[in-house]
Amino acid sequence: MMGSRVRIVFLLLAFLFARAAEPIAAAAPAGSRHLTKDERWMNQRLDHFSPTDHRQFKQRYFEFLDYHRAPGGPVFLRICGESACDGIPNDYLAVLAKKFGAAVVTPEHRYYGKSSPFKQLTTENLRFLSSKQALFDLAVFRQYYQESLNARYNRSGFDNPWFVIGVSYSGALSAWFRLKFPHLTCGSLASSGVVLAVYNYTDFDKQVDSPLRA
Repeated sequence: MMGSRVRIVFLLLAFLFARAAEPIAAAAPAGSRHLTKDERWMNQRLDHFSPTDHRQFKQRYFEFLDYHRAPGGPVFLRICGESACDGIPNDYLAVLAKKFGAAVVTPEHRYYGKSSPFKQLTTENLRFLSSKQALFDLAVFRQYYQESLNARYNRSGFDNPWFVIGVSYSGALSAWFRLKFPHLTCGSLASSGVVLAVYNYTDFDKQVDSPLRA
């Protein structure tokens, strides 16, 4: 199993480098901007670091299984960043999913889109909005979805090869996820990952604030 996962990692990297200068062909029907916009929901823990706070909120996610080489094919976890996530885009990741027989899943980031734990974004309520909480959201989602795949294929204890993928802030989450939870993923693709902190960078506050108010 480990050998096959390593092989997938190298094939994925080789494919990315080979296609870097080529135009991306549509993987879904022509004119379709999304692979899917069908909403699904799971219960997510509000505070992963409190032993006494058991509150939960509804987290939206999306799945695309048309290319999945079931039951053992890889799962691409596309990380949504600091904006609403209204579906799985039909882009380069769709090409990779078709190439490698992968499922594509996308959970929406807490506090954005329809996945906000609170109706009022007060300072007190916003204390649960952090990259650390988001990383544990991804870990919980990964386990939840793996169990749902196992239930779908009537099996237990099986782990598909998982790859986390993100761009910019979500690229940083992708890299951090691989470091924090190496047992939950085979690899990470972090495009333009903003992993270096800039002290008192107020312009980023504006970028975060805008979609929260939308």
